Amino acid sequence: MYRIEGFTAPVLKSLLDHIEGGWILTDNGNGTTSIEWVYALVPLNPQAMTQVEQSLLKRYQVRLESALTIVKDDLEKD
Repeated sequence: MYRIEGFTAPVLKSLLDHIEGGWILTDNGNGTTSIEWVYALVPLNPQAMTQVEQSLLKRYQVRLESALTIVKDDLEKD
């Protein structure tokens, strides 16, 4: 598990208290492993939560999915 706080990016600093996340690795029993990336964005207040849900998550979802694809591809290299 990890925790990110002390944001310097203005948009993150104005909306989030911190981010918590982690990786769940599951042995599929057939020589492969499933990877699940879980994370929680913890807002500064209820008003910030609305902005997080309506704009921030949509804005960063593609970036997060891209990061997971990169990690997956790197792990699958022989």
